[in-house]
Amino acid sequence: MPGGGTDTPAPRAEAVRLYRSSGGRTVTPVAAEIGASTRPLSRWIERAERDEGRAQGPGNGGRDGPRRLRRKNRILQKEKEILKKAALFSARETGPPKRQETAVAV
Repeated sequence: MPGGGTDTPAPRAEAVRLYRSSGGRTVTPVAAEIGASTRPLSRWIERAERDEGRAQGPGNGGRDGPRRLRRKNRILQKEKEILKKAALFSARETGPPKRQETAVAV
């Protein structure tokens, strides 16, 4: 886009919107119209389609998946340790089970 950077999401989204509303024109004339190169515009369009579920492949959410899973795993491991400690503490507090004496009738 002339005069403004296309390194931020807003101009990229605007470029993708302009391409989609161009009435079936190819990427090359749309890229020339907005002052961008063909390849970056193609990548922005592909990413937008993946993000919207129109195409397969990792979108923006794809990069967050492993990070989110590692965080969840770390939390679950901490919870597991806490539960182990609680079980040990509870076992020590209650002591071994006591036998109940039964009266024998003679």
